[in-house]
Amino acid sequence: MIYSTAGPPSTHAAASILNRCFGIPWLAEIHDPLIYDQYSGRSQRYRFNRWIERTIFKYADGIVYFTNMALARAKKRNPKRENLHVLRPGAPPVDFHGVSYTEQDRIHFGHFGSLGDGRDFSVFFRSVHELIKESPSL
Repeated sequence: MIYSTAGPPSTHAAASILNRCFGIPWLAEIHDPLIYDQYSGRSQRYRFNRWIERTIFKYADGIVYFTNMALARAKKRNPKRENLHVLRPGAPPVDFHGVSYTEQDRIHFGHFGSLGDGRDFSVFFRSVHELIKESPSL
């Protein structure tokens, strides 16, 4: 089986070539949407990602997205496709040698996933700022 995963569309392009050369089943896991609403249809990036998305939808034996919205938008552009799934990656909680959660006077954030198109933390920081303005006791 060919399993393509990652953000770069070229990963899926390589998997497509291998799939067609060897006839091996292909599962494409798409971390981020390949096409965002704000893309211009005339840009090279848009045209390449549109080609990759169409190739995936035409040749992959299964397609996995991380979010329902990304899958819904892709399916709208490629309506005649089945065998689509949303699967949020995860694993059982790690055993930290008996250390467990206890409420503290500070909050800690960890980022372990996508931030969408620009990988921009500004939306997160603005939201935290607004939350603190509304509820300073937090």
